[in-house]
Amino acid sequence: MPIRFLPAMAVTTLLVAASASAAPERARASAALPPQAMMLFQQGAAQCPINAAGLRGSGATVTCFCPASATQDGTVWGTDTYTDDSAVCPAARHAGVIGPRGGSVTFTVQPGLGSFAGSVRNGISSSIYGPWDGSYSFSEPGVVGVTGVNTNQVAQCPATASEWRGRRSGTRCYCPPSATATQGTVWGSDIYTDDSAICRAALHAGVIARSGGAVLITPLPGRNSYAGSARNGVSTTSYGSWPGSFSVGK
Repeated sequence: MPIRFLPAMAVTTLLVAASASAAPERARASAALPPQAMMLFQQGAAQCPINAAGLRGSGATVTCFCPASATQDGTVWGTDTYTDDSAVCPAARHAGVIGPRGGSVTFTVQPGLGSFAGSVRNGISSSIYGPWDGSYSFSEPGVVGVTGVNTNQVAQCPATASEWRGRRSGTRCYCPPSATATQGTVWGSDIYTDDSAICRAALHAGVIARSGGAVLITPLPGRNSYAGSARNGVSTTSYGSWPGSFSVGK
């Protein structure tokens, strides 16, 4: 709808003028989901709905899955709390509960707000909007992290991978949210020096989001050079020859 692109201050006035054309579309957007679909979402057994408008007024807490292909497409209004017609998977990426590769998300349907603030986060731009009748927000992943791995079955990652230098097999470990936020230094892109901060490297690589998760660290031989880059809110540094390195996977 054209009014979606206007500043929030202009929205209230124009909604009155545009109510005749806007009402039918908004009525369809807020139609309730069938009970069978709702059950699948509640069990986390289904791909996330395009948006949460069909759950308006339910107060439901929904766990569902966002494939990588759905994390970029769709418009989002709000920051932390989103209009219920915002695309769920891009909003989840904006909120930092998943990365560009997708994952499991949990969101709770909430009442509307008088305004929604736009921002740019994690490669997703959200827009501002005025009053809207329904909203939702995301929860941090619980025991099962964003990678779908039970975090009780793996140990927390060490600060760096230096202790694993020379190993031939990978090691799975868990990055808590606090470790992705610390300012540990990282050298390299895709392949990192083994004294780089593991969880910051995993965030840089797009394997986890700010909320953390389980990762697979594979020790590798040293390289003659490491190229720095800026990705997913993390800036890494270039470096020359270093005797040990690692890659990060799921």
